[in-house]
Amino acid sequence: MQKKAFLILLMSLMMSSCANMGHFKYIMKPEVVIKNELTNQSYEVSQKYKFKVATVESLSEKRPEITVQVDELFTQYSSCMDVTDNGDAIRKFLIVVVNSTFVCNYHFGMCNGEYDPENNLIIVSYKAFKRRGTLPLLKHEWAHAYGSLAADHSNMDSVVQCIKY
Repeated sequence: MQKKAFLILLMSLMMSSCANMGHFKYIMKPEVVIKNELTNQSYEVSQKYKFKVATVESLSEKRPEITVQVDELFTQYSSCMDVTDNGDAIRKFLIVVVNSTFVCNYHFGMCNGEYDPENNLIIVSYKAFKRRGTLPLLKHEWAHAYGSLAADHSNMDSVVQCIKY
């Protein structure tokens, strides 16, 4: 009985802290994204690789910083994965950055990244629950785009060193 009471107390303290509540909210109520609206957004072109990068309106002030980060992440990704096309396979996609976890058709309806070749979109969370840094799933989605990561993630072990997640 004491163990159960302790666990309940511990869980309530964890969930009531401001930092955890913010993260908990992202999982419990993912952001709704409407792909038709995303594809029509204005975007900036990254300087080095000429990727199209758009953000939701609430991140528009961070767009220049995000665009630079996208180039930096692709430099790391291409070096680790031995990609030599200078980003050609990614240029046809609009990389859209949303605030947090969003509604999708995978992972019980909650994603932090989605590769959508039908709509020429790569959608990623700016920040993700239990993931470090910003744009933590972008390399993961690029691995899908390049075909190095299977859609069912069955070969995750072969790419995890380069994509982290």
